Amino acid sequence: MPSSRRSGHRTIYPHVFLYLGAQNSLENAKSEEDGSFSGFLGCIVFTAFFLEAYLNHAGSELIDSWGSDSERLVPKSKLRLVSESVGFNIDYSSPAYQAFGDAFLVRKQVAHGKPTTTTAEWNPSRHGNLGHSKFEEVWERYSTERHAERIFKGAEQLVIGLNECVAPGTHPFISGWSGFSWGPPDPAQAT
Repeated sequence: MPSSRRSGHRTIYPHVFLYLGAQNSLENAKSEEDGSFSGFLGCIVFTAFFLEAYLNHAGSELIDSWGSDSERLVPKSKLRLVSESVGFNIDYSSPAYQAFGDAFLVRKQVAHGKPTTTTAEWNPSRHGNLGHSKFEEVWERYSTERHAERIFKGAEQLVIGLNECVAPGTHPFISGWSGFSWGPPDPAQAT
């Protein structure tokens, strides 16, 4: 009787799904009447995730030594290594690079969040009686439509520009997986 077992493989590209998560978070938050603080924050965090996942994808394709050692690198170092390997010039003053830094600043503050106490002084004639904005953390201030859209669009442009050097003529966010196939189990893998 023939075996009913099958084997298969596929390659998944997490940066595509994280990009879609950032995009959907932004669009959903914008569709709410007063916007959505958590939706805009989610967009920024997903943006940091898709940036780092793309750098890991590109790094693993381009740099032989990329692997577990790369997990210890900060995202800025990953960007530098990948960019240098393909001759991509990083414009550190560009809005795209600023978006990169802002995305990781917010991600770091949220991922390592802990209670904070803020002390502030303000002029009620300029800031109102409560002075609420004087007490906000950076991640709170950035969780707005304006900042989330700026960070998402800048990061998107950075990846698209880098991808032109990594894989010319391809789009980095088209497909989240490839190479799906299946068939009879591989005898070498049989248990």
